[in-house]
Amino acid sequence: MSYVIACSNIKGGTAKTSSVTSLAGIFAQQHYRVLVIDCDPQSNLTIALGKNPEKLQKTLVEVISNEEMCFSEAIVPITEGFDLIPAHMALHALELRMVSMFSREKLLRRKLQEVRANYDIILLDCSPSINMLTINALTAADGILIPVQANSFFALYGMTQLMTTINYIQSDPNPDLKVLGVVLTMSTNTKITKEVSNQIKETFGDRVFETVIRLSTRMAEAPAMGQTIGNYAGESSVAEDYRNLAEEIKERVNL
Repeated sequence: MSYVIACSNIKGGTAKTSSVTSLAGIFAQQHYRVLVIDCDPQSNLTIALGKNPEKLQKTLVEVISNEEMCFSEAIVPITEGFDLIPAHMALHALELRMVSMFSREKLLRRKLQEVRANYDIILLDCSPSINMLTINALTAADGILIPVQANSFFALYGMTQLMTTINYIQSDPNPDLKVLGVVLTMSTNTKITKEVSNQIKETFGDRVFETVIRLSTRMAEAPAMGQTIGNYAGESSVAEDYRNLAEEIKERVNL
C-alpha cells in the first residue's frame, strides 16, 4: 500500500509545488511508483510538469465531480513510473459545489482508494489556503509535509491556522493523519535565515527535517522547461538537497 503525503502551507511562495515535483522526480529515478495530484486551481504543478490544463480533457475536476468516472481515466504519464492527476481552473467552481456534496471531506480519499495499490508514494500539491480542496487532501493523506520559507520574516504566518486545521482533520475525518515534518526551503546564508530557522526549530522540535533546501535559480528554470530538478540540473546543490530530503522522508515513512 502506498504512502500519501499532502504538501501544504497556507502561505504562498514556500516551494510547495517545487518540493512535490522535485521529490516525485527523485523517487521515480529510484524506481518507486509515483503519483502526484494537483489539488490547486492555479494548476502550477500541472504546468511545471509541461502540461497545459486547457488541452486536457480529464482532470481532478472530472474525477471528483463524476462518481461514475474511474480515477485512472485522468492519469497523465510523465515518465516511466511517474504519473500526474492534473488540475484546472474549474476547480474553483467545483469547490463551491463540494460544500453541498455528501461526505464532502472524503471525496478525494474515496476516489484515491481505486489506485493506491498501484503506487509506492503519492504526493498531493495543496493550494495556499484552507479550503475544501485542501481539507480533502489532508483527509486523504497519511502525512503532511510543511515547507517553510527560510529567508522570510513571514515564515510563521498562517502556521497557527494550518495546525488548527490539522487538529480538526485528526479529530474526525482522518484521525491517522500525521505531521510528517517541516522542511526549510529557499535557505540563504543570512541573518534572516538563521533567525527563522531557530524559530521553526523551537516551535516544531524534532519534526523539522535536518535537510535544508538551499535557494537556487535552477528551481525557477526547471519548470520553465517542464522538467523536475533532478532531470534538469541533477548535479546542482538544490537537487542534492532534495535527494537528502527524500532519504529522510523514506526513513520516516518506512518506504
